[in-house]
Amino acid sequence: MKHIGRIRIKKKEVNFRSKQKKILSIILALVSIGLIVLADQYSKYVVIQNMTPYVDEIDVIGDYFVIYHIWNTGTAWGLFADRIPLLLVITVIVFLLLTYVFKNIAFQKRYRAIRYCMIMIVGGAIGNLIDRVRLGHVTDFLYAKVINFPIFNVADIFVTLPVILLVILMIFYYTGDDFDVVIGEKVLLEDGTYKDKKEKKSQDN
Repeated sequence: MKHIGRIRIKKKEVNFRSKQKKILSIILALVSIGLIVLADQYSKYVVIQNMTPYVDEIDVIGDYFVIYHIWNTGTAWGLFADRIPLLLVITVIVFLLLTYVFKNIAFQKRYRAIRYCMIMIVGGAIGNLIDRVRLGHVTDFLYAKVINFPIFNVADIFVTLPVILLVILMIFYYTGDDFDVVIGEKVLLEDGTYKDKKEKKSQDN
């Protein structure tokens, strides 16, 4: 009986520590998102206060990379221009999908890179969402003039680069089983094996 009691106490201690780690991870994720949004909004504030849209231009690297202030009512390359309600709906749907994925892969070391990417994507998306709700457009100002690349902002960087990294990871690093974990079909066990989510739930019950 004493042995069983000790096992139960150890399990409670492990569960308590696990909950603490999860809470800390969530707090760090929220702080990171907040810092990304702050960096994005502050950079836009500086540009708005000091540059006239479609007029002022500041050379950063000669004539190759410049700061040029424009208003973007759509997405990259002017897609969905002047369709703010549609873009807001798309943003909400993306948030819901990311929340679902985060729930499926929460706090597992193997999916740490995915979590980091998701944090950056959410931070960048919120930064542009604030612009669309508050101003009716997104403030863009970073322009790779030498290749005539679409003008972008700090939030776009935090959205685009993680998406590219996620695609690379899903092609070259993660397996089909990992994809099943991401979409909620399977779970990754502590011993590194994968199990059908429904099967695991039935066993736990």
